[in-house]
Amino acid sequence: MKKVVMYSSNSKRRSKDSNCMVFPKWSRLWDELAEKYDDVEIYLVVQLNGRYFLDIYEGELVNTPEKIHLVQMDMEDKLDEFVEKIVEINPDVAIAMPGPVSGIDWNGLRDASIAEELQRRGINSICYPLKTAEICFDKWLTHKFLEENGFNVAKAVYSHHEMFFAGQNDCQSTGNVYQEMVLQKIKGLPFPVIIKGTTGSASTGVYVAKNYEDAKAYMLSENNSEDLIIEEMLSGQEYGTEIHGYKGNYNVLPPFMKFTTDNEDVIDPLGLTTLKFGPMRSDKYHVNELISELTRMAELMELNGNNNLDLMLCGDKWYIIEINARWSGLTTLTSCSEQRSPYAVYLQEYVGTDRDYKKIENLKIACNFKMSGGSKEMLENLSKEPDVDSVIQYEVIRKDGSKFSFNDVIIGGFDNFNEMAACLKDLQTKYPKEISADVVEAINDKLPEL
Repeated sequence: MKKVVMYSSNSKRRSKDSNCMVFPKWSRLWDELAEKYDDVEIYLVVQLNGRYFLDIYEGELVNTPEKIHLVQMDMEDKLDEFVEKIVEINPDVAIAMPGPVSGIDWNGLRDASIAEELQRRGINSICYPLKTAEICFDKWLTHKFLEENGFNVAKAVYSHHEMFFAGQNDCQSTGNVYQEMVLQKIKGLPFPVIIKGTTGSASTGVYVAKNYEDAKAYMLSENNSEDLIIEEMLSGQEYGTEIHGYKGNYNVLPPFMKFTTDNEDVIDPLGLTTLKFGPMRSDKYHVNELISELTRMAELMELNGNNNLDLMLCGDKWYIIEINARWSGLTTLTSCSEQRSPYAVYLQEYVGTDRDYKKIENLKIACNFKMSGGSKEMLENLSKEPDVDSVIQYEVIRKDGSKFSFNDVIIGGFDNFNEMAACLKDLQTKYPKEISADVVEAINDKLPEL
């Protein structure tokens, strides 16, 4: 029997006040994976703050997988502790599963470093190289890589924070030449522009400047507290997709549309009035050309595992906005479209699969919508409805200390968008207090153009 370690590190301590309920339970997905691959002995090496890998509530593990080995690392454990634990297990392979983190989005750096050290120690590991982790960690490095390799990107300017404010206390200095240069470059960008940090996650700290005076005022203000990328705000339709696999064997999914319902009844601290659905199959989306370009990009970057991309279609031209080489807000949606669990995406890099996910006929239509509130009983009932793939409730702490909750709901298995819309309408009829009619209306409004 092959011994496989699947690992994910996290740099944030788990808060007992920020909770997450998942239906079906993550533990059930792990056990189903173990049942399907009963010739593989799976070791899950994670910390208690891994919200997408363990069922955690109020800081405690509430459900434990029964058919895999759970190796729970201390929340303070870092690179060396992970390496030593995996070496102790002595697996045939160690598979990295980088996850997201609020604030500085750097978990992938550690997981890639762990993989590199394991390779040095003679243990086969599956992860992208550390150089790839660095490129994806820093949005400016991402931009430069894409631009230098001929991919469509927004026009952008980089600002190094220390250099931008250097020399303020030098009485002999007549001015900051670097600052002048950056502002001059910004003046040459098309407006409006987006100003954001180079290492943040979930679009935190993003500012939209309508004109040069607005951008200059922001750059000279106290809000400018980190390295920044200032880029033109493209006008077009937003999409997202994921790239699964490894060098020489990538599965690039067709794009999934993203748009907002602008409904204040759906509580959404991260732009969560956003609806996502797909994949888009029509020739008008230039899907084959997009897949070809993203495959070229994946080969150049040596991506591995599960990788998320934010895209925009401007006219008939695709632009790459951002690359997140990790589990993302699109992961449960794309895996639902592929009709496999997100954990299978990683394991099947090693054990293989008899299903060709490159064939669009093997993908089903799926939708991710948001829903506010809801009791545990209601969420569990909803998760058992036909065509509902998963329900995840997040409890979030506001700055004033108060709590609120919102839900990610994934429905899927559809052959066309009309089936998807009909299912969503039926669910809204059954759960009128929780599912907003505006969500159904927004989907119906989009149907004629799909």
